[in-house]
Amino acid sequence: MVLTVLFLQLLSYACISGWKDAILWSRKGSDAYDWNEHYIFITERGCIGSIVFTIPLLKDFTFVDSSVIIGVFIACFSFLHNGFYYWQRNKIDINEYHWFSNSKTSSAWYNADSTLRTVLFVVGAIAFAVYLIFSK
Repeated sequence: MVLTVLFLQLLSYACISGWKDAILWSRKGSDAYDWNEHYIFITERGCIGSIVFTIPLLKDFTFVDSSVIIGVFIACFSFLHNGFYYWQRNKIDINEYHWFSNSKTSSAWYNADSTLRTVLFVVGAIAFAVYLIFSK
């Protein structure tokens, strides 16, 4: 159960991180929304804080558990992060983005397209479910 909570916290962080990046990369900062953008920044910090407080609750946490969580988080991160990024950028400044948009201007060293992001998310979510079913 705690492993599932940790997984959901990490996925929440991916979403909030994408939303924050949309605010920052729109270059509108405090003008991005009619409300204070610090709500998103505080929520991101809260996600990290909740993860820190959850880790000591993990009983019998093994190297395999840790590897699965890290692997699944890596697989799922881009789908949620970029999805939230594009969804919010669409709201902030350009009405051409959607969840499955692909960047034409990214400076990232590798930019996964929407198909790869979706496939990795599905594989990661299934892998986590299978691990929970067959572990312990």
